[in-house]
Amino acid sequence: MIESRRQWIEPGRESAIAAASRGQLQVRDVDPRTEPGWAAFVAQHPDGSIYHHPAWLEVLQREYRRPQVGLACRDAGGALRGVLALCRTKGLPLSPGGQLTGRRWSSLPRTPLSGPLALDRAAAAALVQAAVARVRHEPGTQLQLKVASPSLDGMVAGLNRVPWRLTYVLTLPENPEALGPADGRARRRNAWAVNKAKRLGVSVRAAETEADVEAWHRLYLDTMRGLGVPARSLRFFRAAWEILGSRGLMRLLLAEQRDE
Repeated sequence: MIESRRQWIEPGRESAIAAASRGQLQVRDVDPRTEPGWAAFVAQHPDGSIYHHPAWLEVLQREYRRPQVGLACRDAGGALRGVLALCRTKGLPLSPGGQLTGRRWSSLPRTPLSGPLALDRAAAAALVQAAVARVRHEPGTQLQLKVASPSLDGMVAGLNRVPWRLTYVLTLPENPEALGPADGRARRRNAWAVNKAKRLGVSVRAAETEADVEAWHRLYLDTMRGLGVPARSLRFFRAAWEILGSRGLMRLLLAEQRDE
């Protein structure tokens, strides 16, 4: 179980790590969609996820249509050492002091975890310091970094860690047949339910068209309403289908029952 955290920045001094690395590392604003090596860096990094990928930023841009910035950290030889994507958002989140605030640069809206992705602490510090510098040029704006560990603690003076939500992580076995509950009784109950669904003509297939996405979205809306949870727009899922699905980064599975 990992406790996700939001890192908030308040006015403070430059960290020693960022200052020491400033002469060796350079951080600049880039477009993640066109920056050479960004997507490959995410794919090769052990902590890289879809939420660091340029395609995810493109999906968010379709939904939010708000300013985004990519920060790329390179060493003196031009090698990519770290990346950080930010999106300008506004709203009424609770700040660490319990005050309501609005404008912020976040990594990223509607995204569980997407903080700096770096090869070492010095590169991560350089990215955070560059993000801090951007925020301090915009009075009344905060920096919000969503990370899964206290790795940013002490990196920049005034950077405060605030518990956010619990994330449960399940390590998947290499053999798909090993998936499922360890308890024998639970496995038998699951097998009975699957066999019953097959007898009733239920089958599972991957979505193939935008019409499939729209049909799924109607079920999704009904489910979210029943749970009292705000639903995401069809525009978002259309964008995800078009951008992520076309690149093999997303699959939508549909369970259907055949009419007799």
